[in-house]
Amino acid sequence: MLLVGVMLWRSAVFGQRSWMYGSESEKPNRCKQYGPFLLQQLAACLIVADPLRHVLFDIGLWAGCSNNRTYTRINTTDAFPNSCYDSSYQYRCTVPCCVPMWLPSPGVPAGDAYEWFPPQSQNPTLATLKPDGTVWLPTNYSSDPYVVWTAPAVLWELPATGVEEGAAHTTKGPMTDADCKYGANDETGYCFLVNESLPLAEKLQQLPLRDAGKPFDAVTNPHECNCNQCTPQETMSHLAPLGVVFTIVFTYVGFALLACAVAWNANIVDKLKNLQKTWRRLRGQTAPM
Repeated sequence: MLLVGVMLWRSAVFGQRSWMYGSESEKPNRCKQYGPFLLQQLAACLIVADPLRHVLFDIGLWAGCSNNRTYTRINTTDAFPNSCYDSSYQYRCTVPCCVPMWLPSPGVPAGDAYEWFPPQSQNPTLATLKPDGTVWLPTNYSSDPYVVWTAPAVLWELPATGVEEGAAHTTKGPMTDADCKYGANDETGYCFLVNESLPLAEKLQQLPLRDAGKPFDAVTNPHECNCNQCTPQETMSHLAPLGVVFTIVFTYVGFALLACAVAWNANIVDKLKNLQKTWRRLRGQTAPM
């Protein structure tokens, strides 16, 4: 883009476009002189918009729709809620974002045991640091290694300053029982995605499907919650509104404008007209008497 811009700028300032639209008694037509260069600059901005969106997401300046402080879809029944429309995600999410939340174990004295809900497809168990400094292992603990967290908290996906990635936060969410199908966790303010009164096996079956539009399949479409995956189908039909704007509108309009700018700089329309006149003249010269 930079090299093409330099070429068109040079043509406007020092090349053919610097004099062809004016004379000693007439000022040049600035629109025709600088038009191709300015059109190319607009095209360049549109073409690099989508790569720039990727970069801003990668360096953390434009958050995606996940388990973070800006655009959150923590335990929402809609995998891509309206609040995520202006996030940096290119696609509509179909994989729900399930975040484990602290809750005291039922029937256990306060401070003695903790559980994390809902059960996770990737990491169904989390250990908890007790107030006395010992570690409490959850009911379904199976083997090492395990991750230890301090309750009560919700687990952030992104790191805070001076804290390792995945650190817990204690800011309560905005949800109430009226907002949640299975009620809200009073300790954290986020929804439960499953019925907490059911046994673990049944709660796992209540977790959302990887693709809600397809039937359950243990291999291709299991019950899954994964905040790090938006959708397994990154296709045009799954584009979010922002994805349509950046991927289709900005990119392809930008390339169309770039082609117009280069063609304009080459006076392609005038050359085609001259070609047509030359063709007619040559055919007239060679036509039989």
